[in-house]
Amino acid sequence: MLIRMCLALVIAALTACGGGGGGNKVPAPVIVPPIGTEPLVLNSPDWFTMTGVGAAIDGQRSYAWTCTKSQAKLDLNSSTFFGSGSFRLEIFDAEGTLVHDNTYATGLLDGWIDAVTKPGGKPGVWVLHFTFMSFVLDGDLDITDDSGIFTDEIRIGSGYFQDSGDLTYQVSWPAGQTPLHLGWDMGEGSVRIRIWDGASALVFDTTYRAPLPIGMNTFPKTAPGASGTWTVKIEFTNVVDGMSIEVPF
Repeated sequence: MLIRMCLALVIAALTACGGGGGGNKVPAPVIVPPIGTEPLVLNSPDWFTMTGVGAAIDGQRSYAWTCTKSQAKLDLNSSTFFGSGSFRLEIFDAEGTLVHDNTYATGLLDGWIDAVTKPGGKPGVWVLHFTFMSFVLDGDLDITDDSGIFTDEIRIGSGYFQDSGDLTYQVSWPAGQTPLHLGWDMGEGSVRIRIWDGASALVFDTTYRAPLPIGMNTFPKTAPGASGTWTVKIEFTNVVDGMSIEVPF
């Protein structure tokens, strides 16, 4: 769906630009790169997307990207139908400060990931630095500015698999207890979730082990914590058909 939306936006933009000089001009076709080629990259202020269907890429790529806000949103998805491999994504703000650093495997992106960069980044020209490791993209990697209207969220859809590894995010949350929503089943493996509050105090530490029942829904809360920049770390061990994670809920 994201691929179709992306292409629709590009076609609309080309149509608008091609209307001058009398008569309607037919826009040039926009085609997702064929399987086995590098993905299509669209880079504009406050919006960056990389999309492909079995698009192969390896090695390092860096992109200068303009972000007019102090934080960015991540919307990452890649199916294992055509996809494989992994990539490391490092994001640096306009002052060169590292505001995001995680490694994502295709199996984990099967469940899609929504998250944010570290709050308080310097607006301006950011750098998106990818290190691809035999990565084949079958989906979309979207990075957009964060308007700051909503509370910072971390969301991982169900159905992923991940042999090992972890994800770490820093988010801006108020004082108090933060609720989580954990749903669906988990076939194999375990997921450990740890959360530190704005004063770096550990306020949540729970490991969920398979098998978890189909249709499971649970809504745990952290211990009361201080406001500021909280840290969320999610660790995966031999996960098959992983559970969904949403925080805060």
